[in-house]
Amino acid sequence: MNYWPAEVANLAECHEPFINYVNSIREVSILNTRKHYGDVRGWTVQTMNNACGISF
Repeated sequence: MNYWPAEVANLAECHEPFINYVNSIREVSILNTRKHYGDVRGWTVQTMNNACGISF
């Protein structure tokens, strides 16, 4: 889905589930990023993730 127009179209309530999803996978993504790239700051997300934040 495209979430980028949600805020400018005054549909912030549609954007909230996406923000919640991103926040929910943040910790798992930090661990996966460090596992693949070493001790780096920040985190990455692959193009496909499941509900637990595990990348494919």
